Amino acid sequence: MPKGDINDTREPTVADRFREKLHELEIALADLRGRGKGVLDLLRLRDELGDEIVTLTQAGLDLRAEQTRLETIDNSIYRRGGAIVRELRAVGGLAEIRRTEDPPASHWWYYLDLDLAEKQRKTAIKITAIVVGVVVLLLTFNYVMNKFFGMDPVEREARGFANVAEKHLSYGEYDEALPLYEQAVAVHPGLGDVQIMLGVLYEKDGRLDEAKKALAAGEAAVGDPVDYYITLARSYQSVGEADVALEKIQMALELDPESAQAYIIRGGIYEEAGKEAEAVQDYGHAASLAQEQEQSAIYVLARMREGMLMQRAPGFGGGYGPGF
Repeated sequence: MPKGDINDTREPTVADRFREKLHELEIALADLRGRGKGVLDLLRLRDELGDEIVTLTQAGLDLRAEQTRLETIDNSIYRRGGAIVRELRAVGGLAEIRRTEDPPASHWWYYLDLDLAEKQRKTAIKITAIVVGVVVLLLTFNYVMNKFFGMDPVEREARGFANVAEKHLSYGEYDEALPLYEQAVAVHPGLGDVQIMLGVLYEKDGRLDEAKKALAAGEAAVGDPVDYYITLARSYQSVGEADVALEKIQMALELDPESAQAYIIRGGIYEEAGKEAEAVQDYGHAASLAQEQEQSAIYVLARMREGMLMQRAPGFGGGYGPGF
């Protein structure tokens, strides 16, 4: 062979062909737009790669680098689940593909639509929980306004800090919310709900002594034990501590089994946890109690939450429609 002639005439091995398929899938996943039914071919290619890497590894080949590449591909498939679901709608969607392909449950890439629907369900629940929280705050605000015929400038300033803090809470930005609650308390130490929320955030931050003092101040400011535990439950719910929130709202119901507000909050906790049957029951009970007690705002809210959940939850004749 003349010097410099380095043409490789060897036949590609099985491992070479495996790496070529890996490369093909890596390139294809970079841009899925307009592929339509072709995305199904990519899913089938992922099937092949999964089977082949097992066979080749059992044959004694060292494919650790290729395994890492395949894991990266899987991460890309998962991240691009929404695009995959959209492209495949033109051929009936993944539900129809599962019917014809009959993939095993371990081939999770055929179930991306269900995962997407679950994510959207949780997002809807979170948004609903925020709406419920806002409505409860409005009810509290209206009560204060009716009782005191107006908010004094000091309280208005403190509530301004608290309102901004609540926006940060809704995005899980606890570090940003905490100093704003501190500012609100510095302006007006007598706001019980603000003290309680500050105490919960201190506790979450590991500042237990400060948490204890803030919670004690909040309890003293609120006065009524039932209202205290309701406010405490809502505060824990706001920071994702569902188990503690449920424990606190149970304490409120032990003190007052006829509290419509406590039942609607417990329903929200159950709904976030995916316990639709318990949530529907609590919303219905909250509505009945509110009607008896002539609490029209709570009655409307409870019926709205009950109806929305019954429409959305599969067990109540609803279910997830196309695109949800």
